[in-house]
Amino acid sequence: MTTMQDVATRAGVSAKTVSRVFNDDPHVTEDTRERVQSAMRELKYVPNMLARTFREGKSAVIGIAVPDVADPFFAAVTKGIELAAREHDMAIVVTSLGDNPSLEQSIIETTVRRQIDGLIIAPIAADQSYLSRWQDSFPIVFIDRIPTKLSADYFVEDDFGGAFEATQHLIAHGHRRIAIVGDSTEVPTTKLRLEGISPPSPTPG
Repeated sequence: MTTMQDVATRAGVSAKTVSRVFNDDPHVTEDTRERVQSAMRELKYVPNMLARTFREGKSAVIGIAVPDVADPFFAAVTKGIELAAREHDMAIVVTSLGDNPSLEQSIIETTVRRQIDGLIIAPIAADQSYLSRWQDSFPIVFIDRIPTKLSADYFVEDDFGGAFEATQHLIAHGHRRIAIVGDSTEVPTTKLRLEGISPPSPTPG
């Protein structure tokens, strides 16, 4: 993991100067600020926000954004995150993204304005590039669905593989009329499961 000292070395400044740039200290010259910010981008530096909040004497806050907090799956995920956060004296802020992809960005921006120190998100939109502006400010982790147009950490299940193996199991037991239950192929997980049930046939050699 890239450290503040790594950034300082790349920019040719002290670690304290890097900290001042990160905290938007007005006494840092524009030239120095640009060099430090450039080094941060090049090294993909993610500040240790947890350590920072502890030094400032306040608890860190994790933002959680899922399609629907009432959904049993996402409710269980949120509960697990809450329990883990509590063990580390951290708080959570939970928000539902709903089912309208065009609203994702504005909902996330509202969540970010609550001064969160990290974000866990299960996206619904087809483009998460808008989150790149915050990647140097706090950690962002995607769950259930892989981010699009953004390089970031994610933790997802193998929807395609699971559906494929389940289908092969049913076929092996003589079943031929196999269906999948889903509400929309626009949902990435549903789309992958559908592809797993009916993968493309190999091209004849």
